[in-house]
Amino acid sequence: MNASAPHNGKHDNKYDAVILGGALTGTVLYIALAEIFAKQKKSLIILERESRPIPDNRMLSLGYAGGSLLRKFGLWDEIEKYVCPVTSLEINYTGKDKSSFVLEADDLGLPALGWTIPHQKLQNVFWDKVNELQQRHSGLDMAVPFTMESIDIGNDVASIKGESRNIKSDLIFAATGGAPLPLKQGSINYHHYVDADTGGGGGKNSEGARGAVFAVASVRLKNYKQSRGYWFGGSSSDSTAVALTPSASTLNQQDAATGVYVAIVSLPRSSHSSHLRDDKFSQEQFAEIIMNCTNIRDLEVAEDPVVYKASSYIALDRVFGPLVLIGNAAHSVAPLGGQNYNLTLWTIDKLRDKIIQHLDAGRDFTNREFLVDFVSETDIEIRRGQGIVHHLDNLLSGEGVISDKLPEGILSRETLINACMQTLDNSPPLRNKIFARAAGLHRIR
Repeated sequence: MNASAPHNGKHDNKYDAVILGGALTGTVLYIALAEIFAKQKKSLIILERESRPIPDNRMLSLGYAGGSLLRKFGLWDEIEKYVCPVTSLEINYTGKDKSSFVLEADDLGLPALGWTIPHQKLQNVFWDKVNELQQRHSGLDMAVPFTMESIDIGNDVASIKGESRNIKSDLIFAATGGAPLPLKQGSINYHHYVDADTGGGGGKNSEGARGAVFAVASVRLKNYKQSRGYWFGGSSSDSTAVALTPSASTLNQQDAATGVYVAIVSLPRSSHSSHLRDDKFSQEQFAEIIMNCTNIRDLEVAEDPVVYKASSYIALDRVFGPLVLIGNAAHSVAPLGGQNYNLTLWTIDKLRDKIIQHLDAGRDFTNREFLVDFVSETDIEIRRGQGIVHHLDNLLSGEGVISDKLPEGILSRETLINACMQTLDNSPPLRNKIFARAAGLHRIR
């Protein structure tokens, strides 16, 4: 067994494992592993460049499976104070013929399809738990803020150089999001489904990807009926799509006739200029698109929409000797259906199981065969999730292989979408099976 675990991690620069990054992925990984490491007398440290991650005003969607995993990690009692349960999903498609259907949580035998929670509230819960754990167990540590200069993975023991201290470890979990890692040896290559930065020119691995642009704003729905539901809609006239997710502030809504939602509008990648002027999007345009894509008519856009670019990618390799990529450092899915973080939580749970098996077998982290097993067992699910979202996004936006091969007038994109909508509306068992998989229920059952 590795005898390097310090009596008190605060006074030793050699750790059994290091987590790089203290946002939503790094902190929940730390929490998931903390009690296991303490029981095995293993040392663990989390490194974060900010004194606390920068405030984020976004809303996060947790699917039922994602929420179940956070419950498994012992976090739900605190998280539950801030979530808004989502019990229904209404999908609309507006073309020559209008199609729609509604999915209820009861249809899947669930108390809720998922929950929405302010990103910052979730981050605060995680960091409070990290602080509690590292104070309770001597082998658990944190270095915040920590400015990382380089990572040397050339030897069996990796070395992380920082401005104030150097840290060595047999195992590094890189949960650094989209930020590049300062590796001394080589670089990480990605396959880009949709590349936000290059708009399709992302080098040899981008393979025709095009930048995805989204606009986000809070909206107030008048004549609100406390449905606590998602709305999702698309329009064939300009290939836009819109998703509305209930805000957690709806839980304390004083005016029962008004609901506060966060709206995300996906702009067609081939015609950004028709919607945007200097990366600005008017409230009037925003409201008009929502009304065109859904059956909602009485709404007010509460703020100027924020425009941002998103990317969808996967690392061609996720393990580099003692270093393994986790979360957005390893993969990202375009924000359609809130799949990415829920997928990350599942990979963390799989990694946790592999580490338990590895340590229970009496192995230390100089033996990293379990990382190969972890990657092989999660790779298919990650790629399947990305592929489905990518092709659905292409179909809705009128771009990509599926849309390009549809002969207009014979089997147009609009005809295909309407046929799919009608099939789902008329076949509840098929619809429920598809959405149970989209909700990730197969990952927890």
